[in-house]
Amino acid sequence: MPVIAEAIAKELLPPKTQVFGAGLKPGKIDPTAIQVLREIGIDVSTQEPKGLDAVPLHDIDLVIMLGEPPDSHPLVSAHAKLRTWNVSDPRADPGANLQTFRHVRDELDSRVAGLFLDYWRNVV
Repeated sequence: MPVIAEAIAKELLPPKTQVFGAGLKPGKIDPTAIQVLREIGIDVSTQEPKGLDAVPLHDIDLVIMLGEPPDSHPLVSAHAKLRTWNVSDPRADPGANLQTFRHVRDELDSRVAGLFLDYWRNVV
């Protein structure tokens, strides 16, 4: 769920940090994702999902891939760190409900907050 991760990251953004979210197969934003983000005060209803072509891959310092690690990954700059977070996409689960989306949102919120906390610990 790149849209959820990107939206949360932008809310927690350290100064001068840019965040880009993109998917391998961008489609429409799931209405349930919009709903669970609104519950925490983030509105993505006018946002459009982006593909990798919309991201300056060679200027990226850190790439977070969601889900199972792919066999290959996007070409990014040589200095970029690659991490994979095994967070399931609730859209792939036919039994997914509002609670499933909330769980994914909360998991991504926790991981993104931890990522920025690590950043600030290393800067100071």
